[in-house]
Amino acid sequence: MVVSILVEDPSLYTIGVKCQFGDKLTEQFPKVLEKMQCNLEEVKRFYKAIKLYANLTKDLSRIKYFATEAFQPEQIDVAHKMAISMEHCSQYSKLNNELEAICLQIKNLKREIESMLSQSQSDFKQLNAMFESSKRDVSKAQKKEADILNKIAHITTNVTSEDEIKSQTDKLQKDYQAKKLEREQCENELESTKTKYNARIYNRLYQIETLEKKRFDVMKTLAQEYLACLTKMNEMEEKSCTNAESILLKLNEEQEILTFIKECDAISPNSLPPGDRTMNISLRQLEVKNEAPEFETWLQTISPYVRSIISEHTLFVDADFPANNSSIGNQTTSNNVNWKRAPEIFGTTFEIIKGGKVHQSHVCPKYSGDNWFITCIFSVAKAPSLITRLFSTLEVNTSGVYELNLCVGGEFVKVVVDDYFPVVSQSDLTPLYSCSKENGIIVPELWVMLLEKAFAKLSGYYNKIDSNYLHLGLEVLTGMPQINIVFSENVIKNASFQDSSWNTICNASKKGCIICCHSRFECSGVLHGSTSYTLVNCREKAGNTRWVKLTNPLCEIKQIPIELDFQVFLEQFAHVNICKYDPKLSRKSINITTQMLSLNDEVLYPVIELNVSSSDQEEFCFGVHQMHPVFKNACAIPSVLGFIVIDVSKSKEIVTFITANVEREFAPSKQLKAGQYDIVPLLFQKNGDVQNIVMSCHHSGEMNWKLVPKSNVAIGSQVFRLGQLKKLVF
Repeated sequence: MVVSILVEDPSLYTIGVKCQFGDKLTEQFPKVLEKMQCNLEEVKRFYKAIKLYANLTKDLSRIKYFATEAFQPEQIDVAHKMAISMEHCSQYSKLNNELEAICLQIKNLKREIESMLSQSQSDFKQLNAMFESSKRDVSKAQKKEADILNKIAHITTNVTSEDEIKSQTDKLQKDYQAKKLEREQCENELESTKTKYNARIYNRLYQIETLEKKRFDVMKTLAQEYLACLTKMNEMEEKSCTNAESILLKLNEEQEILTFIKECDAISPNSLPPGDRTMNISLRQLEVKNEAPEFETWLQTISPYVRSIISEHTLFVDADFPANNSSIGNQTTSNNVNWKRAPEIFGTTFEIIKGGKVHQSHVCPKYSGDNWFITCIFSVAKAPSLITRLFSTLEVNTSGVYELNLCVGGEFVKVVVDDYFPVVSQSDLTPLYSCSKENGIIVPELWVMLLEKAFAKLSGYYNKIDSNYLHLGLEVLTGMPQINIVFSENVIKNASFQDSSWNTICNASKKGCIICCHSRFECSGVLHGSTSYTLVNCREKAGNTRWVKLTNPLCEIKQIPIELDFQVFLEQFAHVNICKYDPKLSRKSINITTQMLSLNDEVLYPVIELNVSSSDQEEFCFGVHQMHPVFKNACAIPSVLGFIVIDVSKSKEIVTFITANVEREFAPSKQLKAGQYDIVPLLFQKNGDVQNIVMSCHHSGEMNWKLVPKSNVAIGSQVFRLGQLKKLVF
């Protein structure tokens, strides 16, 4: 049977088609819909099963990271040895990508079936209503026709005159013809409706049959891929179990006991007051990262996780920062943003950093909301080595995976991203956000785009970075000490404030520091309101007039500077952020993992013992940090933190003291001689959130430090008198 009919909407139906469902199941359409619903449930169950394995492989892929990044050679406990044995766990990352790809195909199939089922149910309901209405019309017409015939049959019983009989008969005959015609029209309409009904049901069955064939093929193919993934997983599990068994056989009880004693003895419990020795303290010293040479090596080293992805030569898809609207955030339109991989945007001739040389002039923002972060990138790029050290992967790879080093909450972390970037449209592949440009032409390099994407991933989505956090941008890109000068309207006319601000900015400029500034909401002249600028230079001209020179990274022609009288600068700008860039300074950081308590709590505190070994006075700059609220998983309201530095060799004399918020994290630099010092991080509020606290130190001399618990008696009880501490705040 081949259907070939005209229909009201030809685009809705398939004309001249042949299908088994249409030939055999036209009368069973409701059961067809029930069967479709059952098949849909099967697809959903298949999706859930694979999604569970995808989540499992994602979790398992992190075991390798734990084994290689968290493991320290001096730790020999069973858990670490077990982790080290899991050499094949990094391959779970590839499995996770494969399973996620299967999930995506199943999800698309599920949506297609749901759409077809919904449309078919709606069609069937509409067709049934039309058909039942036509049948009712025919029934009514037939009844009217029968009523007329009945009247004609009984006309002689009520009328005696032949003329009257003839007159009424003629009239009823006319009515009968009219009703007969009406009945025939209704029957024709019913037949037409029935034809349309059959045609639409037949064509819908054709579409269902086509989709059912597709469902079968897709499910069969994906089931085979799924089984292949399970086979790989079983092989990896077998290898891991074999390795683990081999490691466990080598465990030595005597060695474990000796190590236990050695590590406990290192805490020196006898130095603590008797009442404090039995306290249950959870304290773990994390890896101390040195700026040079160990830290520089760490920056240049690609993590095993990323190395394994690159070696597999399979395209990496970052499930934690997907290429969809959720990674854009706060959109004013519901339209989907288009994403393209770097090779689709630039072809095959792009680089991370073109020619291996960072050009500050290439930094070009696209979206005005995050101009502050782009200004930070532009400003830091004056020292190209500070940009190159942010990339562990400095070469393009076929997997499209890149690893960056960013300072988050006072310590550098590795951030992994893929090479998907949002573009203007499907046909216009211009990057939607910032990129590299030269003379208005896009430069085929990724470093600006990757930095912006990595920061967006840390924040949660691109549009979350539309607030002004100059201090945060400079910290993320450099991790170096900063000075923040706020130009409040009640002090900018104060001569003493003007002199001190000028001296601070000029000295910083002469030393090559990185300086950014942000204009007030409303500005006049050539300045843009609420915009971040780079301060290039400052100088005094004839007549003792003070001038500053600025650059606006938003301007296409960045070579044209803006010169402002310093008084105008104070009036037009809200604040200045000075990042102390000094290549001679080394950097260390240490994570405070124990519970910090308020000043009034007389218990053990986390104390950092600092040993300065240089004979000459050396420069030290200490900082206390907590993750900024803009980042994911950070506390919404940072705690008021601080620290003191105590010279243990000089009767516990307080060397420096600071309270810190998210914009003031560093104490002014101090000159320290050789000796022993205690650094005590403090919490200046009750019930504060003290997660992810980090102490950092930038120094020019030789030093080492470690985290130990000490009581307030051991530190010096006078330190904890809040009234005395308040007098020391600067």
